[in-house]
Formats: sequence, C-alpha cells, structure tokens
Amino acid sequence: MPRFRTFLLIPALASCYAYHRAPSTLPPPGEHVRITLNDSGTALLAAQVGPSTEALSGRMLQDSAGSYLIAVSSTRRRDGVEMGWRGERVAVSRPFVVQVEERRFSRTRTVLASAAVVVAVLFAREAFWGPGGVFGGAPPGGGPGPR
Repeated sequence: MPRFRTFLLIPALASCYAYHRAPSTLPPPGEHVRITLNDSGTALLAAQVGPSTEALSGRMLQDSAGSYLIAVSSTRRRDGVEMGWRGERVAVSRPFVVQVEERRFSRTRTVLASAAVVVAVLFAREAFWGPGGVFGGAPPGGGPGPR
C-alpha cells in the first residue's frame, strides 16, 4: 500500500501550467501573469529589465488605471532567452502592453507528465531490480553461482 501512495504523489510533483490570454477582467493581485511588451515598451523599459525584453512574468501586485505593478520572476528576450528574477517590482504603463496572460493549471499536460514519470520509474525499476538487473535476478550468463 505505501507504494501506491507514492504513485499518488507524482501528479503533485509534475504539475504543469500554461499561460492563457486574460479575460476582459484582469487577474486580481497575487495571480501569476505574463505581460507582453510592444516595441515602445521594450525600448523604454530596457534600462530597467534589459535589452530586447519582450515579456515579463511574475505576480500581479497592483493594477491601476495607468499601469501594472508586478513582482517579476522571469523575463524573456526576443531571441527566446529567459532570465530569472527574484521578485523585483516593475511598473509597466498600459500603453506599452500588447497582452496580459494569466497562468492556469493544465490538466492535460499534468496527466501526460505524470504518465511519463510513472513509465520512467517502472522502466528504471525493471532495469535495476528485474531479472538480469543490477540488484536482482539471476547472475549473468545463466550459469550456477559461485560455490
């Protein structure tokens, strides 16, 4: 029974998320978001977030009429390179934003990732503890063991 409980923990360890366009009402403060910048936003925020930054990901702290305040956890440049941040606060004016996306739990990706982990664990178990494996089974060559 303890082994079965271990397998139940795999989905919790393999949780997957995806970003989706935010509905007309923006995510409330505390939600994880990704803000995509336009060309003007990329140029004007370069000194603050780095050159060629096209998107900021993090936790929405405040949404006022004129700007968003987010605690940045990562940025993505136009060449695809992502940089990790530690929650520094960045204010982004609304005119510099192309879109706002919110992070949501992805049931499909989580099921697929969990299934892949279970299959990998079963294959590893068979390779190491199954017949002919490193820790079990008959000795290689099929002959009798040492006397």
